Amino acid sequence: MFRALYPHPRIGLRGGFMHAPGLREINQMLGSLLSNPSMFPSLRLGETKDGFILDANLPGVTADDIKITVQGKTIYLEGTRKQPTLEEGSRYHRQERNFGVFSRAITLPAEVDVGKVTASQDNGILHIVLPKDQAVLAREIKVS
Repeated sequence: MFRALYPHPRIGLRGGFMHAPGLREINQMLGSLLSNPSMFPSLRLGETKDGFILDANLPGVTADDIKITVQGKTIYLEGTRKQPTLEEGSRYHRQERNFGVFSRAITLPAEVDVGKVTASQDNGILHIVLPKDQAVLAREIKVS
């Protein structure tokens, strides 16, 4: 069956992963890029009738290390995740956390009221409330 799907002898399924010339290297590059939370903290953007809610996973990042800027329909999230220091003579056996500078620019579906944007942080989650600009909210118009 795989011969019919992948007639080329160097393309096929082995060990559950797709293998083709150069594909492994591309997957490794993209995988490390996309799974790097210090460079791209994972986000969840939701919309209510009154605005948008943005949650960003930023464990280990303090409020002083986060900068939020809203301009037009774009919110910019920048900061630094600092690497904790080890005691003298200690070492890691495994290190899967990423540290360093990160930045994201998220385009929102509509303009927001910049003066009413609020942000809070709890248990490593940055919670940003972005109320919609009054000009974009739907209004009922009575016919006279």
